[in-house]
Amino acid sequence: FRSCKLRPCSAMDLDAKSGVETAHMLSLGARVVAVAASQEFARALGDTATLNGWEKHLSIRVASLRFGGKARKDQLPTLTLDALVSFAGTRLDLLRLPEGALACSKLRQLYGVLASNASSPRVRTILVTSSGCAPLLHAMQKRHRYDVYALHPEYSSADISGLVERVDAVRLMRSLYHFSSRLSWEKWRKAALKLHPEALYVLTHEALSQG
Repeated sequence: FRSCKLRPCSAMDLDAKSGVETAHMLSLGARVVAVAASQEFARALGDTATLNGWEKHLSIRVASLRFGGKARKDQLPTLTLDALVSFAGTRLDLLRLPEGALACSKLRQLYGVLASNASSPRVRTILVTSSGCAPLLHAMQKRHRYDVYALHPEYSSADISGLVERVDAVRLMRSLYHFSSRLSWEKWRKAALKLHPEALYVLTHEALSQG
């Protein structure tokens, strides 16, 4: 979001919960659409935005997010990924996908939407937490020319030297690994299997600062 100081930029947080990540996006100057799973989460997000003067840059949707399949049996309105993507216009600087066991299926539907719809926005950066999506992550990298990085917890060892490049250590708690677009699928697969299940993957068109 360094470029937010120079031009309008936008983000979408599909797993707002306590709002920590949403608040961080707003603090960097982004206009954010946040999906909250309850009125309580929505109120907390709204209060945080108001206290910091960000309320004009925040749009909250209280809804169940559905990535295909059956609708949830709760009282919340349902939002599909297609509908959310339509809010983004022609460009989305950051899209944060929900965490959890269904992360791969959510990423798979996003891949389908971006690949099949010419009017879909250009998504510059995608955040997803899952190490079980290696084939899909690799396919998205090849098709959309993303650089792929993985943040791996330092307390869990990952001996992947010779497979991917370790770029940096972040706050002494995580290591940042770079999956080059030139990496063979076999090395990609082996490295992904060695990473922690809660590794955060970053698919981006942005040049990340190193060091």
